[in-house]
Amino acid sequence: MQFYLAAGAGDTLPHGRFRPVRAVYRVGPRLLAAQGSAPPQGGLMLVDDGGECGGDDVLARDILRECLRREYDGVVLDWRPGGARGGLTARVGQLCGQYGRRLFVPEGYAAHAPRASVLVNTAVAGGTLKSCLEDAVRRFGAGRIALDLERLRLDYTLPHSANRRRALSLTELRRLREGKTVYFSEELCARYFTYRSGNDNHYVLFDDAQSLRKKAALAENMGIREAFLMLPEVADIAGELLQT
Repeated sequence: MQFYLAAGAGDTLPHGRFRPVRAVYRVGPRLLAAQGSAPPQGGLMLVDDGGECGGDDVLARDILRECLRREYDGVVLDWRPGGARGGLTARVGQLCGQYGRRLFVPEGYAAHAPRASVLVNTAVAGGTLKSCLEDAVRRFGAGRIALDLERLRLDYTLPHSANRRRALSLTELRRLREGKTVYFSEELCARYFTYRSGNDNHYVLFDDAQSLRKKAALAENMGIREAFLMLPEVADIAGELLQT
């Protein structure tokens, strides 16, 4: 599995086997970049959705120009679900194809850039991860898929509902799991435990280095060969994940 590690302006890259992703760009009236240390040579540039932005052609040319200037291998578009970036995605896809650069797009934007690699999120909280990946392979083909290995840390108030959950910090997770029996869900490929607080029962679903590597292995068995990780989300387990 080829891992890509996305890092912001203030993040320090760990040692390990990965390709760097420079996560310092966002769209606005023009392409905007955060200040920070010198960008890594090669790797990819990640462009975040900054809300209201300029024209598609102007922004696409800004993105491609920066990609070529910094000698990036390609572009990752980190658009929010349900957004309105179809036209910009299509234009970036055209320019990346014209100049021999790769493009990675969220699953919801796959139709706008038919030659782009598609980011499939593995933070599955219902059903099974295997069925989710199998469905993606049927729709896109394994060779077009790259995993978005988002690290789960969710606390659900039972009965289970997406409307009764909250994200946990690493410190909160460590406190809550202290003294608890932790189980592994083969269906979700994630760890979990339960606890009681007042009158409420809680179910905590989370990833560690081992569960993330299991997700990557499951995908690799289906022919998927690339996966993305994000700093600082995996900073505490980067060594184990990337086999440093």
